[in-house]
Amino acid sequence: MALLEKQLKRIINQYKAWTEDNSDYSEAIANPYFMDNSAYQRFQKQLRSGKDNAGWTAVMSISHRYAYFAYYGGLKLLSGEQDGWDYIDRAYDGEWMKFKIAHDGDIEAGTAFMLAHSHLLGYQNRADYLGNFFYRFEQDAKAREQLEHTDIPRLIAQLWAKSQNLPLEHFGSFLVFENENSGYAELVRGLYEPDCAAIQQAMRQALDFHIEQSAKESGRMCTSVAYYLFPVEILYFLKLREEKGLTTELPVEHILWQAYEKIKPQHDYAAKLLDWDEALKLAFDKAVSQGFLQTEDWAFSYERV
Repeated sequence: MALLEKQLKRIINQYKAWTEDNSDYSEAIANPYFMDNSAYQRFQKQLRSGKDNAGWTAVMSISHRYAYFAYYGGLKLLSGEQDGWDYIDRAYDGEWMKFKIAHDGDIEAGTAFMLAHSHLLGYQNRADYLGNFFYRFEQDAKAREQLEHTDIPRLIAQLWAKSQNLPLEHFGSFLVFENENSGYAELVRGLYEPDCAAIQQAMRQALDFHIEQSAKESGRMCTSVAYYLFPVEILYFLKLREEKGLTTELPVEHILWQAYEKIKPQHDYAAKLLDWDEALKLAFDKAVSQGFLQTEDWAFSYERV
């Protein structure tokens, strides 16, 4: 436990240190579009541009705000400010639009976490769209290559498939987890089983794995900064069980769960406290005008269940 505590402190220190000498970050949080000055100027040019790909590049610019939003949200949560959750939500709005337009992103971790996060927020259209993508990745050479050496998307995609009553055998070689001590295999097996000691042990193992990987610069969560501080994959697992009426003893003694308890939402997880994101809507409209997205994609993306 002492090692895990040291690793968790390192994660928090990484958060705080990143902003100290980062002028781009300071510029971004002072900008109404949450962009540093150079990115803001590029975005304005993209909105005015008549180039065929201007709508596509505008959406890419919006997605690049992810790190600023996620870090800012995390820092606010560490300071006890609940609207930090909304900044993390906003971080994924741009990432979602980018994936919708190009199926591009950090497939190794970020896209899978976006699936779980979307489900927790009630964005079921997003979650199912991403789940279907992962369920078909055996047919996608690029996705297969990126998934060769990580278990995170395997866990979340398998949980999604099981929640949809889809055969897990479809995943083929990606059904087997590389890290036998992650607890992931037992979480999948026990998703809809009554609570038991094996599930409790698997959750503790998964929480250990989350901290270990978050604390490494080259870890499995190295580009999923929104999730250094809370275990979205465990929350997803618990939510799926709750939806089936299953009760689960929470891992309240684990150091990461205790850290999450300090920052967890005090109200509805899907509460919206931020003002309208004008930049996102401008990028969306530009993409629609050039045929990269459809008008109905907005309602599809923001319908909650």
